[in-house]
Amino acid sequence: MINKVRIRFAGTAVLTLLSTTLFSGTLLAGEKYGIAVVVDLPMSIAYGDMGTARNGSAFDTKSRIGCSINQENTVVCTAINSTGVSAVCSRFQAEQSWVNAVLNVSSEGYISFRWDESGKCTHIFVEKSSRWAPMR
Repeated sequence: MINKVRIRFAGTAVLTLLSTTLFSGTLLAGEKYGIAVVVDLPMSIAYGDMGTARNGSAFDTKSRIGCSINQENTVVCTAINSTGVSAVCSRFQAEQSWVNAVLNVSSEGYISFRWDESGKCTHIFVEKSSRWAPMR
């Protein structure tokens, strides 16, 4: 008798979960993230997504994050958070993997970069994904 009750309860729970998932529009909308620009000087890291930086509140006129590259493969990454704390690093004659990463930055992307004590960029991570806020 106890096993039948457990099975009925489990079956009802599964059906409830399935119907909630299938018929609820909010559960089917997909992941959405927004990460404000973070500049952590003691840890030598900056990160954030471009859409959130661009679309910040009317009171945030400072936030930005991005990387650029010139014809000599010099990569420069910059970040400024909402309070004006900034970080800049560069990598002269960057390897092709760095060039590719910078070229793959999009307006719907997340960027993270690190630097050493001389200001040389030591790490870059770029992600393009529908989960990041687009620029408006």
